[in-house]
Amino acid sequence: MIKKLFLVIFLSLGLFFSFYHLPEQYIFEYDREGNYYAAKSIVVDHKLTLIGPAVHASIYMGPWGDYIQIPFFIAFRGDPIYGAYLIATVNFAVFLLIYFLLRKVSHSQLIAMCAALLWVSSANRLNGLVTFIPLFSMIFLLLYEKFIREKTTILLSLLTLVWSLSLNFHPQMVLLAPIWLYGVILFFRGRRKTWLKSLIILSIALLIPVLPVIIFDFRHNFLISHAIIKFLSGETSLPTGSGVSQFRFLYSLRQFSLPVVLPLDWLNHNPLFSVLLLSLGALFVSLKKRFYYLLLISIGSILMMRLY
Repeated sequence: MIKKLFLVIFLSLGLFFSFYHLPEQYIFEYDREGNYYAAKSIVVDHKLTLIGPAVHASIYMGPWGDYIQIPFFIAFRGDPIYGAYLIATVNFAVFLLIYFLLRKVSHSQLIAMCAALLWVSSANRLNGLVTFIPLFSMIFLLLYEKFIREKTTILLSLLTLVWSLSLNFHPQMVLLAPIWLYGVILFFRGRRKTWLKSLIILSIALLIPVLPVIIFDFRHNFLISHAIIKFLSGETSLPTGSGVSQFRFLYSLRQFSLPVVLPLDWLNHNPLFSVLLLSLGALFVSLKKRFYYLLLISIGSILMMRLY
């Protein structure tokens, strides 16, 4: 009875922090406007886009960030406030995923609840593609943990599908590539009889989320492919004079702890606080070495801040 009561309180707090005063706190500008007009173009003007936002010159992400707006756009009859409820739904989903993941990893309900509540009480309420990073990261990690135990084709295919889909939302999701590749190698090592069937299924799962971009690229004389080759070969680079040409270590450290908002102003957006969080992560990994990849993702995310 007491456990059920705590669970009800826990879920109620998650809903409260996710949906409390949404209309008053939602800001409709910049990326929010872009998301709105992209959804409007698809629903009202019947113009289905095959690409999403540009990452770099002529390099585009996939359109799924626009597609995911459509059900909420329709449900709210085109009212721009739909974006607030979309992100609130995502935040509540991440809240639950954090709980389930940490419950499996730590075997402690208290740790899982505290971490989930800490995250959702500080969650971003802006309708931007960056908000989907925690969602796909948590789904990916939950599937990965299950795959490591069972190593089935269906789990690896789902893992591949989620990772490929996440690349449509933010380039930072490329950080999960080494973990995905390790899972693929682990799966196919020693598998001789059914490897071809598994490879075909895996390839389909990898290609489906990026199929719209592939179609766009094919129809436009491989514009994106050529741009990627130029970028990788060094013919084009990140823009200079915009503050992103150099890696700013302290800035990146501050950004790492930005999502955690505490009632202590001097602690928020503090590089020392980020160092503390990373140190706690390193301590955890030293005790449970199987989770070293979580620390690598955290360090990698700091390095990725060079792109901002």
